[in-house]
Amino acid sequence: MTIKDLIKDFQKTSQIVADKFYEKYATKELLLAVISHKTIPRQGSFGIIKWYAFHGCGLHAKLSDSEIDFDFGEDDRVDGFDAWRLRIFAESKPNIFPEFITEKVIQIELDNLQKAGKIYKPGTYPGSSNYYWTNSTDI
Repeated sequence: MTIKDLIKDFQKTSQIVADKFYEKYATKELLLAVISHKTIPRQGSFGIIKWYAFHGCGLHAKLSDSEIDFDFGEDDRVDGFDAWRLRIFAESKPNIFPEFITEKVIQIELDNLQKAGKIYKPGTYPGSSNYYWTNSTDI
């Protein structure tokens, strides 16, 4: 498996988790619903999400086959990633991503992708540590 495979699986899983919340609570503004409106519990479980907890500007969730932590980006994007979050995800799938269980290895790969212009980091809050694909063709 490659770093691109890890990122694609991470993004697919973060979108699945977000979609489950969108469907259950009929809103895409999840943090607003948790913090201000208090219409979504800060932590709990439902459906395929065995456990979840909202934090700062993100969400940590455990599914039956993986664990994921992602920050919401601009316009509530859920496709951002960084070395720390990718490591958590890879550790939850050691048989699939054994080469990516250290943050250092992942960061080297991310640095290479960034130098090649494949990913970028806008550095804006929320999700200021998030990288994103530069072009959808890079995925």
